[in-house]
Amino acid sequence: MAVDTLPPELLMRILELLESTADLYSVISASPAALRIFETASERVLLTVTRRRIHPQSLRHAVATISVPSVNFKPPWNVLDRYFSSGSEPSEDALLAPGKARALATLHAHVCRHIRRYADQTCAQLSGPATDGGQQLSSTELTRLERGFYRYELYCRVFPAEPGNALQSRSSAREQFERFIKRLEPWEMEEIVCIHQYFVYHLGTIVDDLESQLVTRFLANACREPPVGDAQQVLYYDELDMREMTLFSTEARKDSPHNLGYIAASGLAFMNSVFHATTSTERLDLIRSHGPGTRELLADALYRGAEEIPHPPISRDFSGDDPSLPNLGYLQYAPDVTTIYMQIREDDIRWLPMRLLGYVFWDSDRLENPLARSVMEQGQGMSMRELRQRFDRSKQPSAEARLDGFRVRRDVMDDLVRDYASTLVLFPPIDEVEEVEHPGAGM
Repeated sequence: MAVDTLPPELLMRILELLESTADLYSVISASPAALRIFETASERVLLTVTRRRIHPQSLRHAVATISVPSVNFKPPWNVLDRYFSSGSEPSEDALLAPGKARALATLHAHVCRHIRRYADQTCAQLSGPATDGGQQLSSTELTRLERGFYRYELYCRVFPAEPGNALQSRSSAREQFERFIKRLEPWEMEEIVCIHQYFVYHLGTIVDDLESQLVTRFLANACREPPVGDAQQVLYYDELDMREMTLFSTEARKDSPHNLGYIAASGLAFMNSVFHATTSTERLDLIRSHGPGTRELLADALYRGAEEIPHPPISRDFSGDDPSLPNLGYLQYAPDVTTIYMQIREDDIRWLPMRLLGYVFWDSDRLENPLARSVMEQGQGMSMRELRQRFDRSKQPSAEARLDGFRVRRDVMDDLVRDYASTLVLFPPIDEVEEVEHPGAGM
């Protein structure tokens, strides 16, 4: 390659000016000289390229996120205190610490992938189909989305499960509220909640598809009457150990927001793996290894803390598309509620359509076009009956209910349990926990 003949200083400068880490990896894969230069200053080059891709106002959110230890037996309150007490950009020395640049590049790659998917799905409803290059976002929209996804990941990492007990949160709902939520403005918290609801909703559709596959497979092997002399070898579906098949139980559907929220708390890297899995089997294996389960998380923290703080009246005055202020969507569509933060429990399904449209992320130009205004008003005007029919998974029959009265041979049942039962390790030994990242690490 001609690039291999360039002076090292010039080659270093070329690497630092590349537009993305994907471009960087392409160049160093194709050029031995570029690879040698990269290896002499990999942290510096990675940091330079990654920082160019992150909006300056988003950098401190990203750095706080990668500062949370992947394994920690003490809550990282020092990370949160630094994050909430300083609005300044992180120092160069902090970013060049060993492993930081690579962690930052990896995290930002996950955020970018989520933003592309999120924008393509939500903006298409507000602005029409995208061009070949995908939905075009303004700088301020991108800033809000980056901030929201970074903060979601930060929340997951700071509040993992207790080591040795996957069903126990390290920090109580009250502590989560006091340490994190209470330090954000209501409209900032809505950005995180919109992302949480987006993950939970799409996990629900994925689980529904997997459940239908289970039902189809069961019915294909079902029999109403046992073979003569073989009654002991034929089982009803509800004779399964439902503790293993919780993901597809009636009880799991009733508590769907908690169960799916638990899975979503595994973080951005995990959710990217789920969304971009190449087969349904791969997607099923990912989900059943991370749930279902329940522990005190975002919904509980909002409920336990916010109820004590009255919500001040929302000023509806719009000050422009400044990402440091609430956007037009929040000012127009956020309801005047009694608590300072809008809830995400089962009874608050009335806000779900707006949250799934990402109403807190978009600029005024996008929100004021006729299509967006019509879609927003339709979402805001849905009756409770319409909301339940469309979004309440508990109103739809579970696999347990759909297969009531059907039987299959014991060997078929064993195969179904092997392929569909939860593989979540509820009580991992502490010495194993120390060797892996916590469930909320997402990296």
